[in-house]
Amino acid sequence: MTTCMEYSPRGRRTRWSVFVSVALWASVIIPRDSLAARHASTGPQPAAPTLPEGLIPPTLEGTISLEYPAELATLDAPPEGEIALRVVIGVRGSPVEVTVTRGLHPQLDALATGVVRAATFIPGTYQGTPVEVAIEINIPVYAPASAPPGAPAATSTEPAGATPSSVARVDESPTSADPLTRATSTPPRTDPPTIQGEAPLQGRVFEAASRRPLSGVTIVVAPADPEDEIGRVRTLRVSPEEAAVQVTSTFEAVTDAEGRFHFQEVPTGKIRVVAVASGMRRVEWIETREADEALSVRYFLEPDGGPRYRTVVEDGVDREEIGRKTLSIAEVATLPGAQGDALRSIQALPGVARPPYGAGLLVIRGAAPFDSAVYLAQHGIPLAFHFGGLSTAVNSDVLESVSFVPSNFDVRWGNAIGGVVSVQPRKGRRDGVHGYVDFDLIDASVLLEGPLHKGSFLASVRRSYIDAILPLVLPEDALQLTRAPRYWDYSLFLDHPLGPGDLSVRFLGGDDQFEFLAYDPNDVDIDDRNRSGARAFVHRADLAWNVKHNGWVFDISPSVRYELGRGQSGGAFDLLVDRKAITGRVSLKGPLSRRTSLEIGSESYLLWYRVNAVSAPIQGSAVPGGESLLGPTTPGSLEDQQVEDLNAFSSTLAVYASATLGEGTRVRVVPGVRITRWGFPMNRVRADPRVRMIWDATDEFSVRVGAGLFSQTPVFQDLTPAFGNPDLSPLRAAHTSLEFFSRLPHELELTVSAFFNSMWDLPAPTDEISLDTDGTTSPVRLRSDGVGRVYGAEVLLRKRLTKSLVGWVSYTLSRSVRAWPTDPRWVPYDYDQTHAVSALAAFVLPRNWRIGGRFRLTSGNPTTPITSAIFDGSTGAYTPIEGPRNSDRLPIFHQLDLRVDKQFYWRYLKLNLYLDLQNSYNRANVEFWSYAYNYQQRAPIRGLPILPSLGARLEF
Repeated sequence: MTTCMEYSPRGRRTRWSVFVSVALWASVIIPRDSLAARHASTGPQPAAPTLPEGLIPPTLEGTISLEYPAELATLDAPPEGEIALRVVIGVRGSPVEVTVTRGLHPQLDALATGVVRAATFIPGTYQGTPVEVAIEINIPVYAPASAPPGAPAATSTEPAGATPSSVARVDESPTSADPLTRATSTPPRTDPPTIQGEAPLQGRVFEAASRRPLSGVTIVVAPADPEDEIGRVRTLRVSPEEAAVQVTSTFEAVTDAEGRFHFQEVPTGKIRVVAVASGMRRVEWIETREADEALSVRYFLEPDGGPRYRTVVEDGVDREEIGRKTLSIAEVATLPGAQGDALRSIQALPGVARPPYGAGLLVIRGAAPFDSAVYLAQHGIPLAFHFGGLSTAVNSDVLESVSFVPSNFDVRWGNAIGGVVSVQPRKGRRDGVHGYVDFDLIDASVLLEGPLHKGSFLASVRRSYIDAILPLVLPEDALQLTRAPRYWDYSLFLDHPLGPGDLSVRFLGGDDQFEFLAYDPNDVDIDDRNRSGARAFVHRADLAWNVKHNGWVFDISPSVRYELGRGQSGGAFDLLVDRKAITGRVSLKGPLSRRTSLEIGSESYLLWYRVNAVSAPIQGSAVPGGESLLGPTTPGSLEDQQVEDLNAFSSTLAVYASATLGEGTRVRVVPGVRITRWGFPMNRVRADPRVRMIWDATDEFSVRVGAGLFSQTPVFQDLTPAFGNPDLSPLRAAHTSLEFFSRLPHELELTVSAFFNSMWDLPAPTDEISLDTDGTTSPVRLRSDGVGRVYGAEVLLRKRLTKSLVGWVSYTLSRSVRAWPTDPRWVPYDYDQTHAVSALAAFVLPRNWRIGGRFRLTSGNPTTPITSAIFDGSTGAYTPIEGPRNSDRLPIFHQLDLRVDKQFYWRYLKLNLYLDLQNSYNRANVEFWSYAYNYQQRAPIRGLPILPSLGARLEF
């Protein structure tokens, strides 16, 4: 096998590239007339360059086997050929990165990637120092029916002379290396054979606290000193040099997938047992065994601060969307400033503006929050955050990952002209019952998961207790709270195999509420005019059935949802919304040929709703998401209220199709189209074609280009007769994006993006009057005449989650502008932030400490200044006169958040204590301006001051 190799010695900046020829296939496994030989080039081959002096390349240990899928073998022309993979072998011999550089078939490529990830190597060294080496491996694949005579039904590789045994006796001499030291730097080799009878020494190895069985752990046994105390050795009693002389023989084994190991031959008396695994702390025990005694043990290893395995996130589809960024929940848990919350972590990524007061809003690439969509398990989330943006409406610990696409998203997603956030739930663990209890100064949560027959369950409940704490820390006259903000939520996920696929049943919901009184001490009576507050709750149930057959994936997922929202503000506004929804998704994806795959699907949405709204009339015409164009929005007479009482039904049906051309090659094109029909009240149809192109110029550098059309229904209130216009058209947008992506050394990734989004048919205020059929007149209020533009560039330098460090540095330069028929000038939009800088890092320290910080700096949001005021003698009030719309800005925002964690491990428990410090240097950031009664002076309304939060989590 010809192997392309790159390596980087520790402490050196120089990177070398050489070509070497390494024989990794034994002739007894792959015959000489195998497919690899039949497809070999008959032309002259270039000579392999000489290896640099002192370089010892990595060597494969054990075997690599790829079992040909039965469903592909039954095809008329089963795919055959070679799969080329670029594999980075770490300093401990484990593959840390596997990339398909020349694919054969999506299913075969995935199998090849999996078996290579599971392989073990003797790590490469340069001048005696372990180095990280990148090699290229070519795996020949052929169908069982066409396999050469004598060849196995699976493609396998094994190094010549390898012995597939997990138990080996090593006789040491005074000049040999210490076997225990060797085990520390050498990864495990193979799984143990089946045990026949009871072995003299057998046991299992688990991860401490989580009790996960640990596979691939190297177990070394050697005679111990008779004076050694039985039990765990907290410190090594001898140096490696002394051990090399004292130890005359060792026995070595490797744990299997269930964490089991066994020895058929071990010394009697006191023995020293050492367990070594990548990502785990090296541990040592002293045991004693009498002759003819079978000893059974259980060991628990502590993580050494970082993840044991590289985090691999799959959300069901490899879409290669432009700008797509995915965070595993393991990464989210380490990020400072986000408090382990999935959606709050998205707010630190480039392209996401900081919302006022840190509220629960996602402002993506200058679009309004309601112009972007958030999906949980393929269905929309009506309330992404709890009130105040303190946390995501779903406990992040029941999730697998969160993905963010700022624009040019796939045709699978729709009804958004901004960006899309996709949150993927996870399945419960099946290796026993596990869970945790977590509490801090804001809320408390309980989680429980475990096996259920052939499937699993995952349940979580969380409740805040701010309503209990605020009355204790705030003076009675600070805020007349009758019900402080509080929320609770629940999740119950059930997964079970059903027929040829997997069935998931999910129940989730939550409830948010707050209420306060604001009145003048001279008020005689307190009534609804003094009362403001809101309540919202949602309950939802999903089904999802996933079937894989012959390379095709079929998904069907219905969902039902009930929502109730109530809000009131000082008697000037009272709103009740009652909604019942049924949504459904069906999709089918699979290969059409070796280089082409197809996906088709549909999304439906049925909604029954009731709206009851009472509002004092508003002077002037309000701009959606902003102030009035004709003056400030001030309540009118309560005797002349506007009332909306509406019961209606609406439906939405979307179908989509996309193809991937050039699957498995360096150039891939993904054309697609989404067609959406909206029912009452719009009754419109829109077709949105989209296309993306991905060019992998090298293994480390790629270019992605995309363009497409996007449609979205107006927000609900804009379609009501009393507050908007039922004849509005769907909002439209055209996205264009260009992205450069590069993998750098040391697990770094650099992404540079440029984008331009154009929007039209936006709801815009109007002073038009319509003549009704009964001869009366009514204001039109809104028309689909608004236009907008968003353009800019983003840079992200990201450090992937590794043993000791995770984080990124990002910069966003953007401009979001709008124009209306009543004011055709391009003016900054309310959510425009020209500059945004974010730097975030979390470090793993010795003794299970972790510290992290997040620094943010952004331009202030646009604001409309008040230049003067006119006194109205009849009312005794001042009427403000505004300057040009959004012609001023708030001061620059900057803030530093810090987080410190300390973890304690026991066999069955883990305790994590943490301190999360928001706004650590107490920056008084200005969020709004508050004007005096005569508008001659203004004072800043500042954001939250320094906010510490102490918490603890006990896991079992």
